[in-house]
Amino acid sequence: MELRRKYMDWITLVISVLISVLGAVATSFLTLGKYKEKVDRLEKDNAEYRQKLEQLGKDGEVMKERVQNIQKAVDNLANTAKANSPIKLTDKGWEILNDSGCYKIFEENKDIYLKELEEKAPRSQYDVQEKAYALMSDKYNAPEFRPIEAWAFNHGKTMDEIIRLCGYPLRDYYFEKHPEIVNPKEQY
Repeated sequence: MELRRKYMDWITLVISVLISVLGAVATSFLTLGKYKEKVDRLEKDNAEYRQKLEQLGKDGEVMKERVQNIQKAVDNLANTAKANSPIKLTDKGWEILNDSGCYKIFEENKDIYLKELEEKAPRSQYDVQEKAYALMSDKYNAPEFRPIEAWAFNHGKTMDEIIRLCGYPLRDYYFEKHPEIVNPKEQY
């Protein structure tokens, strides 16, 4: 009996140890599973952030190019517009608009552009000028201006530079259609 009792004690001990080991292993697997899930989620998030970062880099390059084009346009603006009140195109500015075909495109679409400018509800002559200039600047990729790309390339001009010049004729067209906004003390 004594032997049987020792044998039972050993079996109980072995079973207890096995149950403890199995419990520890199961707990370890559950814990590892949770950490693996967290690691997987972090890897997925990291991949998404990398994609976003790459897109930001591409966007940054596009913005850098646009800033360079704007700087060129600003540098050339001194040759194409006079600092009066209001700003007026120089002979060189009109030459660029006419030779490039940009002014013809503007004339064909000026009522559409006028409507777009009216939607911006300018409040003063200055506001009209700035909003007309900005509106035309946004036409950089407009399909109607595609025909002037070759001219721009062949003459060392940017599309921005040429199209922006149409902001001044648009401003004047707006004044013509909305004389109530024109201050008689300022000539345009």
